Amino acid sequence: MDAPQLEGGVLYLAATPIGNLRDITLRALEALRQADVVAAEDTRHTRELLSAHGIHARLVSYREQNHERASIEILDALERGLKVVLVSDAGTPGISDPGEALVSLAIERGFRVSALPGPSAAIAALCASGLLSRRFLFVGFLPRKEAELTSHLGSLAAEPGTLIFYEAGRRLPATLAAAAKILGPRRAVVARELTKLHEELVRDTLPGLARRFVEPPPGEVVLLVEGASGGPSVPPSRPEIEKLVSALRAGRRLGAAECAALLSRLLPVPRREIYRLAVEIGGADTGDPEKAHE
Repeated sequence: MDAPQLEGGVLYLAATPIGNLRDITLRALEALRQADVVAAEDTRHTRELLSAHGIHARLVSYREQNHERASIEILDALERGLKVVLVSDAGTPGISDPGEALVSLAIERGFRVSALPGPSAAIAALCASGLLSRRFLFVGFLPRKEAELTSHLGSLAAEPGTLIFYEAGRRLPATLAAAAKILGPRRAVVARELTKLHEELVRDTLPGLARRFVEPPPGEVVLLVEGASGGPSVPPSRPEIEKLVSALRAGRRLGAAECAALLSRLLPVPRREIYRLAVEIGGADTGDPEKAHE
């Protein structure tokens, strides 16, 4: 069967292997062979992939550091009717990488965007995790600063679907420690080296994983966390509540009433109690504090 020809002036998104070079679709290979321009996050990495499959293509760099300038060149190529394929370093373009911005710009300019589905670390990890897969929330990379990390995890505490994060190995111990404190003893999985020789999926509770990964693993990992059960839970201690309140007031600059409203939905703690604590930590709101008791 003859391979379909790419259309000029269309931005094609080609998923690439996340570890094993053979995990690439026939459509993606054919698109890369036909492309006039291949926009790549790391041109050296992509050149190795293309060479492994006997493909020679014109590569242009499109990464976080140069995406504004590179977007102009790529959109100009589309305007001239060239066949343009966007690839990520690994996985599907636009998922936790700068491709998201290019897709938005192309659509705004009226160009058609076509996805060639394929590998995804998040989906591969979810399928093999043993956690709920019919409902999940892909979060991507978490904030690096402790206050923002605490605040972000707190905002996800009531999500019933499986939570999926990407994380750098060097930050994994701190992330697991924070997640264990905020999300509690939920089931979780650390997936690393997916599709490679030393593929590993470590299944445990969040506190258990925090103990296992005291030393950071190399590379990047996928962290999956069981969603909220919706059942009764043990109220957190006062120091734990204080830490959450402090993080929300400092990191997200929430007032006492807003802080009380948010945490009372996530924790089995009365709103008034959280409000009093928030006032102790950061002072009362300007205006009527009674809105915290509504």
